[in-house]
Amino acid sequence: METGQLVRAGKYWYLLEHLTEAEQAAVAAFTQSVGNCPLGVCRKLTPQQFFSYHTLDYYAIQQYANLIDRIGARFGHVPNFLTAFKSQLDKFGLKPPGDT
Repeated sequence: METGQLVRAGKYWYLLEHLTEAEQAAVAAFTQSVGNCPLGVCRKLTPQQFFSYHTLDYYAIQQYANLIDRIGARFGHVPNFLTAFKSQLDKFGLKPPGDT
């Protein structure tokens, strides 16, 4: 698979829970393509319009919660395009895996 195709596949599989080794390699290529930066991952995963977080399954929500937590820790704030989702996470008490 070409690098560009691998990155696109990794973007698609990033929010899915059960991955094969090949799919995990594609996800790794995707995250490397954005410099392993959680903000870069979120920017690539979050469409500019017609996106509802309500369509995500629990694992995908956990993945986003983890990314948002890492963004806050790294940059000291959550960017505007993620604040609505973060407020929903906070409202319902959803936390990244491993948080208590």
